[in-house]
Formats: sequence, C-alpha cells, structure tokens
Amino acid sequence: TLQGHMLVIASNQGGVSAGHKTIEEVILEMKYCLHLLLGIQSAYFCPDLEGNQCWHVERQSSSQIEVLRFKGRMQKPGDGMIQQALLDHPSVSEILFIGDRQEDEQAAHTAGVAFQSAESWRLPRE
Repeated sequence: TLQGHMLVIASNQGGVSAGHKTIEEVILEMKYCLHLLLGIQSAYFCPDLEGNQCWHVERQSSSQIEVLRFKGRMQKPGDGMIQQALLDHPSVSEILFIGDRQEDEQAAHTAGVAFQSAESWRLPRE
C-alpha cells in the first residue's frame, strides 16, 4: 500500500477484441506497469468491448477471472474491475482510483471509491 491506499490498475483493453494486440501482450504490459511503481498491488484488464471478461495480473502470475457477478460491467465506465479488486483484497479498507479519463472517474464513482485525476496525483507533494 502507498500512504494507506491500495493502488490497482484497471485498464480497458478493447484493442484485444479489435485484433490490435494479444492477451499475452497486454499481460506483459501490465506486469511492466506493476514494476514501475512498487506500490501497485494488482492489475485488472478487460479485453472485450462488451465488458464480459476480466484478467487479473500480479507480478508473478496472471489469470482470467470468472465474472458472472459483474458480467457486462468490466469495461469502464462500468465498475466491475474495481468491484473485483475489492473482492480480491478484502482486508483493504480504502482504494484510491487514479485515472486520466472521464470513464475512470465514472467507474470509481459507481463503485463508491475515492478518485483522483492522474494529473493532480503527479503534482509534487509537500
């Protein structure tokens, strides 16, 4: 955790269903992102535009998640990836969702978690 928050990546990856990249390429991208900032706990991504799939990536592993509970809500602005993160990490009391798009903020709001814009998050702290 970083300053009492859990950092999680939740990424729409519709380029997979459009044929621009493969699941394996996205998994490698997510693992790279996990190593950029050690405070990031997990990465979730939705490779289909319908929001019916979700993959969970950690530093050493990756797996597809059964999404019956959040079917159709995994693609942001749906809140499925955030809700899945909450289920996967029940001991975490607070999640800070940092995003750079309107659908990120909408997903955080729908999930009832704190949101901060990436632009303001990157500003120097005193």
